[in-house]
Amino acid sequence: GGHRDMDFKDQSGHDCAAATRDVTINMVALEAGDTFTSERSTPEDSMAEIVQKDDRSSWAGSDFVSRGMKAKSSSGVSSGSINFWEHYTNFKPEDVKAFDHDDEDEKSGFAAYVSDTLLELRSYAQTFMRGISWQLFLVFMLLWAALCILGIGLILNWRASAIDGRRIEVEAKAVQIGAFFSSQLDKALSPLFTLAAFVRSTDEILQLANTSMYFPIISSNFRNVSSIPASLVEEFNGIVKNIYQTVDQGSYKISSTIVNLQLAPRGIVSMISPADPKALGHDLLRDPNRRPDALKAIQEGFVMSGPVPLVQGGTAMIGRLPIFVDRAVPGSMDPLELQVNAPIPNVNWWGFAVCLFNYREVLQKSGIHDVMRKEGLVFNLTRLDVVANGKELIYSSKVIASSINKTMSNDYVVVPLKVPGNVWNLTVGDDNGFHPGWLPAAIATCVVMSCCIAAFALMILVSRKMQKQLLYRIMPARAIKRLQQGRQVVEVFSTVTIFFSDIVGFTNLANEMHPLEVMAMLNELYCKFDELVAKHGIYKVETIGDAYMVVGGAPDRMAGPDAAERVVRFALEAIDLVKHNNAGEFALKIRAGIASGPVVAGVVGTAMPRYCFFGDTVNTASRMESTSKALSLQVTEVTYRLLRECKTEFEIVPRFTDSEHKIVVKGKGAMQTYWVRGIKTGPGGAGAGAGEGAGAGAGAAEDMDIKVS
Repeated sequence: GGHRDMDFKDQSGHDCAAATRDVTINMVALEAGDTFTSERSTPEDSMAEIVQKDDRSSWAGSDFVSRGMKAKSSSGVSSGSINFWEHYTNFKPEDVKAFDHDDEDEKSGFAAYVSDTLLELRSYAQTFMRGISWQLFLVFMLLWAALCILGIGLILNWRASAIDGRRIEVEAKAVQIGAFFSSQLDKALSPLFTLAAFVRSTDEILQLANTSMYFPIISSNFRNVSSIPASLVEEFNGIVKNIYQTVDQGSYKISSTIVNLQLAPRGIVSMISPADPKALGHDLLRDPNRRPDALKAIQEGFVMSGPVPLVQGGTAMIGRLPIFVDRAVPGSMDPLELQVNAPIPNVNWWGFAVCLFNYREVLQKSGIHDVMRKEGLVFNLTRLDVVANGKELIYSSKVIASSINKTMSNDYVVVPLKVPGNVWNLTVGDDNGFHPGWLPAAIATCVVMSCCIAAFALMILVSRKMQKQLLYRIMPARAIKRLQQGRQVVEVFSTVTIFFSDIVGFTNLANEMHPLEVMAMLNELYCKFDELVAKHGIYKVETIGDAYMVVGGAPDRMAGPDAAERVVRFALEAIDLVKHNNAGEFALKIRAGIASGPVVAGVVGTAMPRYCFFGDTVNTASRMESTSKALSLQVTEVTYRLLRECKTEFEIVPRFTDSEHKIVVKGKGAMQTYWVRGIKTGPGGAGAGAGEGAGAGAGAAEDMDIKVS
């Protein structure tokens, strides 16, 4: 009888004295060859209670149990006594697979990786959706909008830079092509200056200015120039031949682009090489289609006109260089007679040196079409033209050449060409404009990437929030903050109330249930206990096996009576929950105990740290649980006094009405304890709660058989 009074406790606070006594007696009996039967049917059952109730050393006694089973089997005891050990060591694969649906052994390689990844993503998505809140969603939207604005702003800036860069690139290409084109025109027109020098150095040619006045008029625009000596014509042809030989140097042949060269004293075409009878005798000043360009050439010093239809047929560009001579030259005219001002003072106008050239050949040799097509550009080559309208001169822009079957976009650059005496412009644009074609795709990519970045940031925020919530479930926020600051966590509480509970007959339940079923049952039960903890604003310390520990008044400090009331209300509802949860196959009962007093709390260790409570109050609360009865709540006298100060009136009765009888608690001695049966709802009645009858009738509560899942 003394073993039960020793109130032996294991590290988890469970009563193992009776089980140890029975196992010890059985071992002695087995060694003597006898059999022994106690209220626990076998030694294995007795040891199983120890194993099940001390999960921190549950497997440490396996050798002892194994030796006990072996001894009992050899003594002729029924071999059924080893069923307990087989039940917990020889699980059948199909029993385990009933609770494990992953079947990882059936998958391998890439399929297993994909399956695991999908499961992780689904689990994370479900957890993520539970962790998101409207504040975080608002942060996501604001961040997304900010990233979109920033990204689109950068894209538009890059777009502007791209447009400017493309514009500069096109302009540089236009300048390059224009310079080449101008140089080719200069080369094509260079013979005119040689002819002008020839005229000034040849007296017979100078005399043609005087002779031309007497050329007979044969039509409104032509004169008869057949009176010009053949020797002068031959001399002119020789000069032209020398000019071709001089300028045709290198790979580029100027002569291939020149249609002919002409001398026109007083504007009358008198000499042509190569000869062209259809144009010979053409009076430029009398022809209304040629007079404006002729007068402009006299006034400005040079004019390039065309492409124009020729009187001899076809089209060509015409370059006219006015030849100015000394006033003493017979037949030369003062420009004022033509109502124009000469670019050179005190000279007379002799006539023109004229060059007709094939502008298409010049364009081909310049390669402007090929270059523009290769660069994806469109061009228009224009010049400012002069059209006679009665006495008025109307200036208009005329297209000389342009890209074939292409239209100029709204984005273009204009480069003026250096053509003597004329305003020529090379307009170059992009096929699709200077605006980059990647703008829509870039904006769409920016929006998508901004959404991804914002979603990633949201995932981080949600993860941090969930991590904080998980940490706050493990230990108080104040303790976490101190740990993050590298400070030690130690707190002293003057008055707290601590609750312990334990499942009665847990060993028998564990014997009849699969371990995974036991775990599922405990998880379901203690999850409901956790809801009650949150409801009453108290703190769950831990669960050890089937034990459940709760404290009120710490870590959030509160008045002693308030803490006691909250914990007792929780305890009563927890016991009531067990009473009315009858959906399962196995009967379930708990016993509970509460003690109040001072404690010290803190975090011990660095590996897997926990917020723990230390002090005599913790031990006393554990003793209150171990000495309590099934479906009953036992409290200490300190707790009883605190409950008397609460606004809520509880139904409390002494465990022993006789003052001479007290419960003996290990390490404390005899103590006066109380049963809390419930909350009083009115005179003579009590609310639902725990309790056994006062006095000797207390055992009735222990006989209740409640079934839970």
